[in-house]
Amino acid sequence: MKKIISFMVLCVILVSMIPSNFVSASSGQTGIVVNCNTYYAGLNKDFTGGSAFSISAGSRVHIEGSLYNTRGNLVYYVRTSNGKYGYISSSCLKVETAPSSTPSISMDVTPSASGPQITIRTDGTELWYTVRRGGQVIAQEPIRLQVNTWDFSRWNLSPGTYTFEAQSNRNGIASECKAYTFTITGSTAVRGADGAINWANSKLGSHEYNFYCVAFVYRAFYHGAGINSSSYINAKTAANHLVRNTDRTPPRGAVVFYDYWATLNGKYANYGHIAISLGDGRIIHAFGRSGVVITSIDIGLPYLGWGEWR
Repeated sequence: MKKIISFMVLCVILVSMIPSNFVSASSGQTGIVVNCNTYYAGLNKDFTGGSAFSISAGSRVHIEGSLYNTRGNLVYYVRTSNGKYGYISSSCLKVETAPSSTPSISMDVTPSASGPQITIRTDGTELWYTVRRGGQVIAQEPIRLQVNTWDFSRWNLSPGTYTFEAQSNRNGIASECKAYTFTITGSTAVRGADGAINWANSKLGSHEYNFYCVAFVYRAFYHGAGINSSSYINAKTAANHLVRNTDRTPPRGAVVFYDYWATLNGKYANYGHIAISLGDGRIIHAFGRSGVVITSIDIGLPYLGWGEWR
């Protein structure tokens, strides 16, 4: 009986401590109780009457406001999920961040026949960009810079229509999506394409280049087009220097690269594979024991992209 009386006295004292400068919390702000069975005075919203109750750790409450008691400690006035109101010490509540507003995003474009320069500015914390050709994604990446510029004249894009899309987010809230569509015009063949392909076609069915795909491509451009390329140890080495595009629509005469793991002279490594594009979704290449063949660009090896032989 004495305990009940003392607790009722405590409730009355808490009511008398309420200052006139009670501060309302931001709409939607919530908190998580971090101490088990934290007791506080259960008062109604008008600060009169009520009875004490407890709440378990992990419970989410809505913060109605905050104040400092006479001891200088910050306390929150909260509402529970079942509609009860009362005070709780700030040490017993982890305040959740209020929902962020939608991040802003802007796009500035400088057009060019060889590809536009696009600058994106945002106040979001992460920026996603995607480049499509038709319905195919040729580039996609998250960036954590709030200002970023893409100069597509340096991408060595093959002729076609492309769409650039950018969208940012902050704390899970996404901005509007900015998009820009542009067309690359010009030749559908790279330098030396016809001569290299004519020479390569003359070797169809030959087995003299079995497992020597780089030598086959080198000689096609050297003998067929007069291009004396740099010396590459293997196709993987060449890919590291020459791949500029990852879409699967290489122009006529482009060199196409793949990953290819194999054992050579007792050493297992990724030596890569290389071919010459015919510009129509097919390639001509020296493919293992098959000799020089024409196949689809999809040959069952991991595709790396394409570039211009030089």
